[in-house]
Amino acid sequence: MPTMKYLFFDCDDCLYQNGWKTADKITAKIAAYCSDELGVDKRRAYELYKAHGTCLKGLLVECLMRGT
Repeated sequence: MPTMKYLFFDCDDCLYQNGWKTADKITAKIAAYCSDELGVDKRRAYELYKAHGTCLKGLLVECLMRGT
């Protein structure tokens, strides 16, 4: 298991002062994880994010995480 180098906590998107470059990178990593590890299409992951505030909450609400 790889060691964690950085951990971001930003509940209201106020930390990103670099033209959203950091947020874009985090969004891409979340989409890749959803696609590669959970089998959720990247577009679907973004739809869940828009509908529920976070992709994880959307997965939980819509019961997509059963069996994982």
